[in-house]
Amino acid sequence: MITNTFNTLFESNFQKFQGGGILSGDVVKFIDGVDSNDWVKAQQPNFIEKLKEMMDSDQNIRVSSVKAVRPASGGAVQQDQQVDDFYCDIVSEISPGLWTDFLTVPANILVVQDLEGNLPPVPDSQKRDDDSHINPEEPEIEEGKDETNPTQQTKAQENDRNLPGSDTKIKSGKTTDNFATKVYMEQLEKGNLL
Repeated sequence: MITNTFNTLFESNFQKFQGGGILSGDVVKFIDGVDSNDWVKAQQPNFIEKLKEMMDSDQNIRVSSVKAVRPASGGAVQQDQQVDDFYCDIVSEISPGLWTDFLTVPANILVVQDLEGNLPPVPDSQKRDDDSHINPEEPEIEEGKDETNPTQQTKAQENDRNLPGSDTKIKSGKTTDNFATKVYMEQLEKGNLL
């Protein structure tokens, strides 16, 4: 059975226009002059400090959820016409998929970053020093130590893949092939192998 995912995709994209213009997972930034916003000034000092840490950081800020100020339970009334405002839970993305510092802020102090379908930019704090080689060089390999040789990768010894030219002696002093043949023939004569 083939399921049509068009409706799901359409509804999730249309939800942006019903939920304050922001969806979960959007990368956002704060509006200019957010420090002087009345709502921000009315918050507790520790909240404002955490908000400033987020603004000063170069980490991406994502929306983890969008919430209406009052529940959408108006029956036949349109969802976007029965709520007063929207709040967003925002998070600091310290690495892809690892979110910390959850804060709830009004949607009107956030601006959605238009990434045009691309991934968000990688912050400088998440980049490592560039150790790529612009001009590739031939590796230095000692004679007989070629790591691309399959016997070297398995750490096999020099003659492990060669068959011996003579019988292997066992502790009893008899050769492997003759002893095995002798035991086999004795058991066959006694009728134990039938």
